[in-house]
Amino acid sequence: MLLDINELGIGWIPKWNCKQAGKMIIESINVKNFRSILDETLHCEQLTALVGASGSGKSSFLRALELFYTLSPKIEAEDFYDGDTSAEIIIAISFKELSEEAKELFSKYMQGDLLRVERVFSWDTGKITPKYHGATLQNPEFKSVRDGLVIKDRGKTAKEAYENLFGRP
Repeated sequence: MLLDINELGIGWIPKWNCKQAGKMIIESINVKNFRSILDETLHCEQLTALVGASGSGKSSFLRALELFYTLSPKIEAEDFYDGDTSAEIIIAISFKELSEEAKELFSKYMQGDLLRVERVFSWDTGKITPKYHGATLQNPEFKSVRDGLVIKDRGKTAKEAYENLFGRP
């Protein structure tokens, strides 16, 4: 899915100059706590078609994508999964194949060749608060430890990575 940042206009993400970013390709869209979607990821190809039974979430994914880019989003309590407004709605998009300009502009937020941006919607007494977040790695030296935490071995791999990092048990 090709995205031309210039089409988003000024103000898409505050303080990011979209005119300099150029084109990026959407690698995936992750939606949490939105309408019928508790936590699902749509992996995108060069051409992505949404096909499914009525009520399977196709329109919810498209609406989530629209909310990600909308400057003044309109969200109702019914848009929260199971009507639970205490849980935030999170729409995260991972971009790949960024232009050199985009890589430079978003270098602080790059994770390898990917850029992941989240838009989080919080509900407070009927008022929506939308915020954008870019993911950053605070200490790149701990990447092996973080990667080890993903492996389901009760922390053994992460512990070994930590010990290798500091040279002690």
